[in-house]
Amino acid sequence: MAESIVSSFVDKLSFLIAEEANFLLGVEGQLMYLRDELEWIRHFLKDAEKKRRKFQLVEVWVTQIRDLAFEAEDVIDSYMLHVEHRRTLKFMNRHKVTNSWKKLKTLHRIGNQIEQINTRAERISACKSKYNLDVSELIQELGPWIPEDMESRRKRILTAEEFDVVGFKKELAQVANWLKDEVPQRLILSIIGMGGLGKTTLAKAIYTNTDISSQFHARAWISVTQVYQVRDLLLSISKQMTDENYHSLLEKMDTTELKEQLCEKLENKRYLLIIDDIWKVEAWNAICKAFPDNEKGSRVILTTRNKEVAVHADPLSRNHIELRLLNEDESWELFGKKVFSGRNCPLELVKLGKEIVNKCGGLPLGIVVIGGLLMGKERTPSAWSKVLDSATWQLSQHSNQCREILFSSYIDLPYYLKSCFLYLGLFPEDFEIKAQKLILLWVAEGFVKARGEENLEDVAEDCLEELIQRSMIQVTHRIYPGGPVETCRVHDLLRDLAISEAKKDRFLDIQRNKNSSPSKTTTSRRFAIHLSNPENFHTTISPKLRSLLVFDQFFKIGMWKSTFGDGRTMLRVLDLEGIKIGKGGLPNEIGKLIFLQYLGLYSTGLQTLPTSMAYCFPSSLTELCLYFSGFEIDPSDALGNLTNLKTLSLYYKSYKGKEMDFKSGGFPQLHVLNLVDLQGLTEWKVADGAIPSLRHLLISRCPNLQKLPGGLRNVTTLQYLMLEGMSYPLIGRVEEAGEDWDNIKHIPFLTIQDIDPG
Repeated sequence: MAESIVSSFVDKLSFLIAEEANFLLGVEGQLMYLRDELEWIRHFLKDAEKKRRKFQLVEVWVTQIRDLAFEAEDVIDSYMLHVEHRRTLKFMNRHKVTNSWKKLKTLHRIGNQIEQINTRAERISACKSKYNLDVSELIQELGPWIPEDMESRRKRILTAEEFDVVGFKKELAQVANWLKDEVPQRLILSIIGMGGLGKTTLAKAIYTNTDISSQFHARAWISVTQVYQVRDLLLSISKQMTDENYHSLLEKMDTTELKEQLCEKLENKRYLLIIDDIWKVEAWNAICKAFPDNEKGSRVILTTRNKEVAVHADPLSRNHIELRLLNEDESWELFGKKVFSGRNCPLELVKLGKEIVNKCGGLPLGIVVIGGLLMGKERTPSAWSKVLDSATWQLSQHSNQCREILFSSYIDLPYYLKSCFLYLGLFPEDFEIKAQKLILLWVAEGFVKARGEENLEDVAEDCLEELIQRSMIQVTHRIYPGGPVETCRVHDLLRDLAISEAKKDRFLDIQRNKNSSPSKTTTSRRFAIHLSNPENFHTTISPKLRSLLVFDQFFKIGMWKSTFGDGRTMLRVLDLEGIKIGKGGLPNEIGKLIFLQYLGLYSTGLQTLPTSMAYCFPSSLTELCLYFSGFEIDPSDALGNLTNLKTLSLYYKSYKGKEMDFKSGGFPQLHVLNLVDLQGLTEWKVADGAIPSLRHLLISRCPNLQKLPGGLRNVTTLQYLMLEGMSYPLIGRVEEAGEDWDNIKHIPFLTIQDIDPG
């Protein structure tokens, strides 16, 4: 009897395995077909983007295809999750039959989803014929963008960034004289005007003027926006006016304490404070008592769209500057600076150019944005006529200001830049965005495609520069004059446009304050939390979410453990920068996010990593940069098991320990290693078989490192070694005939800079 039962069991199991194998082959074949179809759909969407805005039927049709593309992506990713689980889950023998049934059930579900997608695709295709939707004539109606080399592009960009105060030179001189006034009382000046008039530009010209700034002992700039936190505003001002070593103490203060210490600090100083984009009287009332009238000649400048705020802050209305729209001559001057770098417009384009400029109604933002559109067009009457003919954006008192002007420039963006631009909607209003972070996010999202032999990050940097050239992004700082962008921002009118367009296509969704949340059935691919409410976290998150960006420092990461580890989540981007993780550490469940491409942990106070990145860091992670993480235990054991990690950067105070030991087999795919400002590091060991793929090694400002690891002699892939700010003893060891020379003599390129005499 027992033998019969066993025989029957084996027969059923064999049949089950064979059935699964056959079905799996069928599903994989359909998935390959689906991938091909998805690629076709993506190409179609690129071409259809413009025509959908003109014809309502086409817009409905394109939206249906976009939804279909999302579903296809979901099916493919679901299958990849299934494959990954089959590789990692280990079951006892007695669970094999149950497990096989589960696998078959999953595969049948995926197969059914593919069939449903094919059925919908046929129905959508039939609509094309039924309603005679012609997609064969989709064209770039505004004409092609003419590419430029990066050097000439940056020269144009720098000129565009200096358009500054065209039309407002009188106002600039007026403010400068007011700031130099010897009146000892604290004075408040307000710059008032509609969005896009140049209030922030004028204030920035004042704030960065060295002749003006040298007159004050302390300065600060804050942007208030419509949604603000009083503590965050006071903390920002305090940090700008105090030494960096004091910042950790400021972080621990509440609103009342910050207000008191700021008032005390400013009591004996002449200070200049710019409060940009303040919308409400309540915002001024909440912070004004922190700025003492100390009879030192201090000055406060407000920029606002609301004259009521200006009158309330200075009831005597002594110092109000109300910006106006530019006249025709000023508009043409600004346009010429943007498009022709201040040179004369070709005679054959003057008439067309002035007609285009006149449609902007004297609004500076509209002029520079439409100028950015024309910068990349052929300088021919034909190309400019297309822009003029397509313009339905005449500015009037009753229109939505310059929205249509901005929309025209958005529509003119090439497809690969549209996603990059829409992504800006995820960031809070007036947020200063780190350019390097934005570039990495774009790459992780898959917006940037390979271009020859170029690094993806270099391609993404070109995308950033092109959006700047088109005036869709504003530069706030460059690393050095004419150099790469350090930080940037997006004007709130352009940000509103990005959010509006992105929500139409389920591109993103935002939780902007504690009392609001997106729809419980949101299916947006990206979600940003600006201010969080623990009670509605899980009502807003779909397992199909691809990106989560958090800007609320009090966000509770622990509440998301189940979301990260439910085995279904498809997150590719998780940015937690600035939230207070602290001693609680990262949930181990984050390690189960097999699709994760970007994990942002900057300034989180993270102190320990689990000793297991089977958890914590996902195996898919390709680049990791750590700052201020303060690890006291060697992190290399945990990080060395990340089999896909290609770039590792350990920067300032990321590791406080004395020794690092790279074990054999560790960091198998690592190409780039940066060790910077590890002040405590005295010894670094590299075992035979560690970092076998390393190509680029930078060791900078590690003054106590006495020698290079002997194991580097076995890293035959290493092409470049740079030592910067290292001690004389170490440099002596790496010179020819030095004790470490044999370990590095195989490296083709060795650079030594800025030796530290210590």
